[in-house]
Amino acid sequence: MTKFVFLDIDGVLNTTGDKELISNTFEKTKLENLVELLRTTDSILVVTSDRRLIEEERLMIEDAFDPYYILVNYLSYKRTHKNRSDEILYYLSNHPSDSYVILDDMDLGYSENEALKPHFINTYKHGFTKDLLLKALELLK
Repeated sequence: MTKFVFLDIDGVLNTTGDKELISNTFEKTKLENLVELLRTTDSILVVTSDRRLIEEERLMIEDAFDPYYILVNYLSYKRTHKNRSDEILYYLSNHPSDSYVILDDMDLGYSENEALKPHFINTYKHGFTKDLLLKALELLK
């Protein structure tokens, strides 16, 4: 079955005080942790960040992933539901999977939903660290 990594960007791939940034947005080590997750698990990347709503931001995101040969998918180019958790549920209803992770620095309804709660990894404060990479790898096995 298809595996998905649902990705918020701010607070996941960058945090306050980051030094080595790519495109002024992606901390290199956190981006490389994500690339390792995607490659190791053969997962599909789905960007959930509000940055997906702006064409220039989508181009910047795609440019950051191009050197890694990672195809970037998006929930949609507009908001389809009030909560991001509802948008992910809608996406999953059209792309079934029982193996996915949600990487976000804010709980946007994930822990309130029994289906999403076990798949949510909160990256608050430190972003997508090696420890969280290991947790994500376990969830996607």
